[in-house]
Amino acid sequence: MDAKAEIRRRARAARDALPAVVRMAWSQRICARVLALSAYRQAQVIHVFLPIHSEVDTRPIIAQALAERKCVAVPAFAPGEPRAVRLTTLDEASLPPGRWGLPLDRERLIAPDQIDLALVPLVAYAPVGASGKLARLGYGSGYYDRFLRVLRPDVPKVGLAFSVQRAAEVPLAPHDVLLDAVITEQT
Repeated sequence: MDAKAEIRRRARAARDALPAVVRMAWSQRICARVLALSAYRQAQVIHVFLPIHSEVDTRPIIAQALAERKCVAVPAFAPGEPRAVRLTTLDEASLPPGRWGLPLDRERLIAPDQIDLALVPLVAYAPVGASGKLARLGYGSGYYDRFLRVLRPDVPKVGLAFSVQRAAEVPLAPHDVLLDAVITEQT
């Protein structure tokens, strides 16, 4: 098994082992920290993910952003260039299912240059030297590396994760995009 696969396996196992009540409480703490960020308050268009498996539950962020009349963009997992679509409701029954069963409305494309803040999922993360940046290890499809590369250079790239997903190190490839921050229930 290669190094990335082993890190993914360990981080997912640690995340999956968290009791649902703990994941819910920690997700609420993470969401409160995001909502307190100046980058969030200043952003008009926020890219965020809909949670799958045992990921951080981002629905409180989405609900607040929609209540504040911010534009909420979620990933459109489709062949070709990475795209984002506007999410106007958390009522999943009103949206057609996309890849991995995530509800998406493909008629509401958001151009990457419109996004002011990118909140992204990850499987594991690790600091990169003294740079202050963080390496992100995803599920292995490369979707977010391609997506983050097409955003404006000034867009904050922030991972959302539980502290148990932190790794000592994440091997980097030339195509990997570093994060500006990772928000956990502790930081």
